[in-house]
Amino acid sequence: IEIAKAYAQEHNITVSDEEVDQEIEKIKEQVGDQARSSGQDLSNQEAYEQALKQNNITEEQLREDIRQTLPYQQVQERVAGDAEPSDEEIQNFYEKNKGAQFTTPAQRCVRHILYNKDQKEKAEEATQQLEDGADFAKLAEEESQDPGSAANGGDLGCLGKGETVPEFEEAVFGAEQGEIVGPVQTEFGYHIIEVTDIKPEQTRPLEDVESQIRSQLSAEKQTEEFNRWVEEQKEERDVKYLKGYEPPKQG
Repeated sequence: IEIAKAYAQEHNITVSDEEVDQEIEKIKEQVGDQARSSGQDLSNQEAYEQALKQNNITEEQLREDIRQTLPYQQVQERVAGDAEPSDEEIQNFYEKNKGAQFTTPAQRCVRHILYNKDQKEKAEEATQQLEDGADFAKLAEEESQDPGSAANGGDLGCLGKGETVPEFEEAVFGAEQGEIVGPVQTEFGYHIIEVTDIKPEQTRPLEDVESQIRSQLSAEKQTEEFNRWVEEQKEERDVKYLKGYEPPKQG
């Protein structure tokens, strides 16, 4: 940071009030978006004031912090801002990470009716009723012992593998769409299950995520380039550390 500050002074890199204002506006937008995405009904300004209070900082202190850090960011931008990944590097990153980062696993959208462990016969009767044309949602509302889903006609939403107990998962992922399955016994009791929709595994194509990858790799490359520049500056400037203040040795 001290090297970047020295470079900023030597190259007349200063921060204007307008640039500080722009950073404040960015912060307001960010905290406003965060507040609303977490369910709070706040304007950008209200979220900003709340954030200042929570961090025990005044606007003047924040403005001063921005004044201190912006030159550092501008130096980094100047010395490393043009470090960009190649198309080949983006393609390689996509291929390496598409399974973990850019693929939505297969899901089954399901509804169920749960009967207690001593209600096996009742569960069997209900299965027969459904096969004879009874209304699944109505029966779930009337009889399901799962209070979390009964009021919604037994709807559990869409589930991936590893999200439910094994017996339930096996039944769900082995069923056809619209098929009534059960009674399936689990530790919770007896379930009658219907798969309402099947969502296959989906991988987002490269064109949908290319800008996201480019941004991530650019940030990494610029950090590497900047760190390399700092090391070169240390040598050029013959930076010496006071005894006891040396940085820890790497490795």
